[in-house]
Amino acid sequence: MKRILFLSGILAVTVAAAATAGPQADGGLVVPALGSPGDTTVVVRRVYEGPGPDFWGTNASPDGRYITQTHWDSGDLAVLDLLTGQKRRLTGKKDDGWVTSYAYSEMARFSPDGKRIAYSWYTEPGTYELRVINTDGTDPRVLARSGLRPGEPSPLEWWPDVHGWSPDGESILVTFYFGSGPGPDDAVEVTRVSAEDGSMEVLHRPDPGKERRFAALSPDGRFLAFDEDPLQRADRTPSEGDLDVFVMQVPSGSPVRVASGQSTDMLIGWTEDGDVLFYSDRGLTEGVWRVPLANGRAVGDPVQVAGDLWGMEPMSIAGETLFYGVTTQVPRIHIQPLDLEANRLAGTPTPVEPHMRRSRAAAWSPDGLRVVYWVAHRDRGGQVSGRLVLRSTTGGDPIDITPPDLNVAGRARWSRDGRGLFLEARPLDGSESGLYYYDLEDGTSEFIFRAPPEINMRTGEVSSDGSTAYLLGNASDGGEALIRVDVDTGEQRELLSHPARSDAAPGILGMGLSPDEQQLAVWDLSDPVGERSLLVLPTDGGEPRLLLKVTSREDELDAACRGYRAPIWTPDGRYVLTTFRNVPAGQSIPPKPCRLHKIPVDGGEPIFVGDLPEYIGRWTLSPDGKRLALEMGETRGEIWMLQGISGHR
Repeated sequence: MKRILFLSGILAVTVAAAATAGPQADGGLVVPALGSPGDTTVVVRRVYEGPGPDFWGTNASPDGRYITQTHWDSGDLAVLDLLTGQKRRLTGKKDDGWVTSYAYSEMARFSPDGKRIAYSWYTEPGTYELRVINTDGTDPRVLARSGLRPGEPSPLEWWPDVHGWSPDGESILVTFYFGSGPGPDDAVEVTRVSAEDGSMEVLHRPDPGKERRFAALSPDGRFLAFDEDPLQRADRTPSEGDLDVFVMQVPSGSPVRVASGQSTDMLIGWTEDGDVLFYSDRGLTEGVWRVPLANGRAVGDPVQVAGDLWGMEPMSIAGETLFYGVTTQVPRIHIQPLDLEANRLAGTPTPVEPHMRRSRAAAWSPDGLRVVYWVAHRDRGGQVSGRLVLRSTTGGDPIDITPPDLNVAGRARWSRDGRGLFLEARPLDGSESGLYYYDLEDGTSEFIFRAPPEINMRTGEVSSDGSTAYLLGNASDGGEALIRVDVDTGEQRELLSHPARSDAAPGILGMGLSPDEQQLAVWDLSDPVGERSLLVLPTDGGEPRLLLKVTSREDELDAACRGYRAPIWTPDGRYVLTTFRNVPAGQSIPPKPCRLHKIPVDGGEPIFVGDLPEYIGRWTLSPDGKRLALEMGETRGEIWMLQGISGHR
């Protein structure tokens, strides 16, 4: 249940108003300013704790009461009310959400008067739109729409990052990425877009290959601040860190560095009196710093506003208050003991990671003595990436085995002899992505196979000798297909196909390869009304057999129990493990919705094994059949207010 930890009336956005606010459930942490003696203090207060929320690409309303969000149950744009803890949807997707449409909102920013929100909208069949809507949900308008580029590696003309509004509310500040996505070869334009007619004025074109995160216009609209990786700048010195903060006069001034050093400095925004606020890890802490400016140039050294704000994710500035988020719980890999002979769960799940960091996509070694998985890793630049970790099940510290030359996507598959992993990856030298063999003994990578463009390399199975891949792609009749690919010859064979769904949702979702690699278990979601079928089909071709048909509401399955996406086989090949609830439309969710079952491959009724906790993700079964490694848990977070960000010159 959502819980509001401190709020008294509408949140104040000035120090004076905050000082008179009601009782503080968390007390409020008074942090001395680290400028000169006698400076005013800043006050840190927690104002929300609960499921989620989103921090990236969100901001607070001018009165501090609402936070923009994506309502992930449906993909709608929403606002989180900090007074009540409730999310209110503003856009008009239907209640069944993802069943009818894969569209969703992303970055969303309040206008200066709090009456409108600008946001990006991922649409179907796969384009982006820049939109504006009133905060009561009326008058939605499209200001710009990315076009399709058939035949190119990326079908999108551009991706938008929505940063905020001009002070007068007449335009929106947006970064457009042109290319295959934010990356080293993209063209980038920081642009001012008219909120009335969508006309555009480019303010800044960073050089390709630089990391950039955020941009903001000054309170008087004369200057643009942004952070950028300065690696390719001619005036870079060896002492500079991963990100620096720059300011330039708009529309055509030259960027001037205002924050740099052996640290990561990420722009947060402007204070009301025209100084720049930024996050930094300088000074052996994580905190908020302020650099005084005059006419777009620094007139003093940066001053720390507040330190020891570990793990903070800045959201936005409202008046004299900075809103930021802290993630307190994330889904992690757990080991769940089970007794398949007695058809019961044999103990409680325990996390493999002792630290609170996101872990996913576990894979057991053939002997069951090791498990590899991905963990979320935040580098000094604040970039979140994946690190591949190997852990012994008999004890000891985890080992970072991330390939030094590959950018890896998707889960790992062990080779039959347990000496290496098959990985879907793109080399760091810019070569094309494909399937690679990564030798764990000598750390070398070997290219194995590159799938044609009509096949999705990130979804499927690979045989234990790396000779055959089972992947999803386009059917010969234009629909969707499960395709067997001979890695050596490239020969393809469709094992299962059906017409594309009218709602653009996937029709084949999740597959599992049997221990003898002679059969595949797959979920077929070709019926758009919610009926799904568990099928078994031979890997060398042949008619599929129906094991189970389930009717359940897709949004509920997505929200609480994702294990059904990947049916897994017991070591003896006699059963397929999956989760389902069999909840007809209109009925309420049972208290324990994630119910684990054994499905007999040779026919028979499902056998109930036990109730798993809610919010489980991708899973895998140990070779001895006695342990599940599964992602478990929901994301929870807190929103905090840092009040009194001025007065530190």
